[in-house]
Amino acid sequence: MKVEKREIAAYLLLLDKGEINLGEAIDLVSKELCTTKRTARRIIKRLRRLGFLSLELDDKGARIRCRPPREVLERLVAGYIEKRRAKCQGGRG
Repeated sequence: MKVEKREIAAYLLLLDKGEINLGEAIDLVSKELCTTKRTARRIIKRLRRLGFLSLELDDKGARIRCRPPREVLERLVAGYIEKRRAKCQGGRG
């Protein structure tokens, strides 16, 4: 899974805000990263698909919540770690 700098930047911006309304999140990413709202929406959608964010629907609307950084990093490198372990164990046989 490849993550671009703009997704990481958006994640950090949203992480600082904590739980935030979806519309506010789009506005924040759009303003701070100098993108269109459409692009900001796509960045947030990608972050959600990658597991960086969760989206919760309640009576107030859609809310974005960032997953903890350690959880995100573990998810990013889990495949790499498994490949490296398999390579080391496969060569020792």
